[in-house]
Amino acid sequence: MKENTSKVLRRVEQLKSKRRNIEEIWYLIERFITPFRVQLSNSAESDIDWGLRDLYDSTAVNANNNLAAHLHGALTNLATKWYKHVFTDSDMKKSKGAQVWLDEVNSINIRSLQESNFDLEINEFYLDLTSFGTACIMSSEVENPDGSLNRIEYKTIPINECFFDLNVSGELVHFYRELLWSALEIYDKFGESAPEVIKKDIESGNLGNKYRIIFHIYK
Repeated sequence: MKENTSKVLRRVEQLKSKRRNIEEIWYLIERFITPFRVQLSNSAESDIDWGLRDLYDSTAVNANNNLAAHLHGALTNLATKWYKHVFTDSDMKKSKGAQVWLDEVNSINIRSLQESNFDLEINEFYLDLTSFGTACIMSSEVENPDGSLNRIEYKTIPINECFFDLNVSGELVHFYRELLWSALEIYDKFGESAPEVIKKDIESGNLGNKYRIIFHIYK
């Protein structure tokens, strides 16, 4: 396990080094089009220069907001059924029972989106997409105390937190997310499974101590 952890940490550092040039462009975009959007995502509050005054005109900011809003309204407007599942098998298409079942599945999916925070997070997704040229959104299950599904929760991830590896076909095989969490956040997530250093912080009241976390999904 320790060896695998070391490999993941090394790989994240390699990926960070490879994209350093593009990140300089991202920070320029942030300064003039999406103020504090990247800097806020993975920095301690004390490290953020709140007195930064590079923005003298809001034209670019407003244009980006308007473009993101138009994409949201045109592509993923929850007031309309903007997507549905269909059968590709010709026999299933002819089956009335199968079609009734599929219609119910589509209704459940749309309803779950409407009841979730999807509408809010997809707007954040478009703001990243129209400014930085790329974006990342994740979905996760929120469970009830008994383990049953409560809802699906969505989160648009700041692009500077995301790293990935592709295979020869261009498919994603490794996804990494770098986080900066406080001891309180880590303990809230992992409880008694948290490392001893985190438990000591909790016991001593150092809840705000920050730690680097790597979230890794692989195929």
